[in-house]
Amino acid sequence: MLLNVLKGAYPSLQQISKDHVIEASAQFERGTCLVEKTETSGADSVTKWAVAGVDDAADKTKVVHFALQGSDDYQALMAGNVSGTGYVAKVTAISCLQPMEIETDMFVGDDLKAGDYLMVGANGKLVKHTTGKTAVLQVTKAPYVRWSNNADATGVTAGFRQGTNVTVIAGRTVFLPALA
Repeated sequence: MLLNVLKGAYPSLQQISKDHVIEASAQFERGTCLVEKTETSGADSVTKWAVAGVDDAADKTKVVHFALQGSDDYQALMAGNVSGTGYVAKVTAISCLQPMEIETDMFVGDDLKAGDYLMVGANGKLVKHTTGKTAVLQVTKAPYVRWSNNADATGVTAGFRQGTNVTVIAGRTVFLPALA
């Protein structure tokens, strides 16, 4: 749920980002790794965001993007459209091709250290890179704790406090297909 750009061209006209509606079943948070998926119906084709997974790390053509909104973000829902099943969010995501350093809590693994390469794992979260997969982030700062205003404060009376501590990593974006 946390994605913070520490260094790089964000927000600016130089940022490499795309806007797409999401797959109707997609549920994700800010910072989740997304990939483009094209759906064809007759002569029409539509590109949508799909939550990235382990199979996408093995595909050298899939460029990972980091979601700037969650699938239930009210502004993303308003920017989307109405389908037969309700609102479909239109989300902006920023490409791993853009040189930047980010801070995120969308990772799995307590043993990460500076210099480690990460790839996409299950549910759009980053995991330690394995040989032959596409690396999308290189850790610049091992897991550490910081405050996030957006984090859910559990066990607190509503309206009295917002946010809590979250564990994050910092990393620089890379796109290294089939890294060995």
